[in-house]
Amino acid sequence: MSDVAKAGRAGRGVRWDFSGEAVLVTGGARGQGRSHAMAFARAGADVAICDVAAPVEALDYPLSGEEELEQTAEDIRALGVRCLSYPVDVRDEPAVARMVEDVVAQFGRLDVLVNNAGVNAIHEATEMPLEVWRTVIDIDLSGVYHCSRHAARAMRERGGGRIVSTGSANSTLTMPHNAAYTAAKHGVFGLTKALAVDLAPYGIRVNMVAPGLVNTALLACAEAPHVPEDYFERLLKVGGQVSLFHEEPQGVEPEEITEAVLWLASDSARFVTGASISVDCGFAIT
Repeated sequence: MSDVAKAGRAGRGVRWDFSGEAVLVTGGARGQGRSHAMAFARAGADVAICDVAAPVEALDYPLSGEEELEQTAEDIRALGVRCLSYPVDVRDEPAVARMVEDVVAQFGRLDVLVNNAGVNAIHEATEMPLEVWRTVIDIDLSGVYHCSRHAARAMRERGGGRIVSTGSANSTLTMPHNAAYTAAKHGVFGLTKALAVDLAPYGIRVNMVAPGLVNTALLACAEAPHVPEDYFERLLKVGGQVSLFHEEPQGVEPEEITEAVLWLASDSARFVTGASISVDCGFAIT
């Protein structure tokens, strides 16, 4: 293991304290969202999670179900904190509004929003079904806006809060057959900066994490029958190396992204807003 890798391992073990705070994580049933939600709970926060918990026809891989959503909620409660769970589609703005209102009513506050819900679908740009385009844009970008605007209203009344959204390496570059995802994730970065400016007077910080390839169920979109067999070879020609640390796994685990999310949500990042933190093993710079 290299000195860089050893330093990374040694740096783990930072313990955050979110006791007395309330956190909402979208897409919280599995993958990165589950990792974030569990970490906030271990740090003492009361946690609310939501997920679509139903099939989305335009996508080529199964999303989480209600069983996964409820299992994550049970696992969070087992840590000794309160947890609320909502089968909410972030495309449904009225449902998002009701969810945020209920979180505040149940917890008495909302301090942190983690916009994690996201999907992908791989299609050559001119052949992409319009329903796929609309689905990816509506979930990955409009969903971030819906959740942020309602969470920000609740935070504004309390005098502050933090919003952390999940962008991507695709927020600054692109990959083959990723037109919708790239457009959405570029939009998330732009929205992050716009919200940071508008919400700063109310003490609300807004930032973004930009993961590279993460070992979650979302990668299953590359297994659809219409995706070329050499897709990942094409990806590497455009995006560069998946990892600059050759001895490290190809792709990172959700917990690595969680560390950046909790830092951005903590007081340690109190002077950070409108920023994007890449957690991609150098993928976006190669």
